[in-house]
Amino acid sequence: MNERPGPLAGGRGGSPLAALPDGGLSAAEAAERLTRDGPNELPPARRASVWQLVAGEVRDPLVVVLIVAAALTIATGD
Repeated sequence: MNERPGPLAGGRGGSPLAALPDGGLSAAEAAERLTRDGPNELPPARRASVWQLVAGEVRDPLVVVLIVAAALTIATGD
């Protein structure tokens, strides 16, 4: 079986991505896509607040047990 996976597999001829045979887009196609779709960038990552981080940690039952144990130790003076 010599078929390559991808848009040309199965003898369907013609790439929906309109890439050149050497694997790249023509300059005109790249410019058109840049205008139509914008730059290939990820949006900036949202940073979690300190309270969101703390709330995420407190959801873990083991962390709750350790906090309760620490509070009991402080309360009893041990």
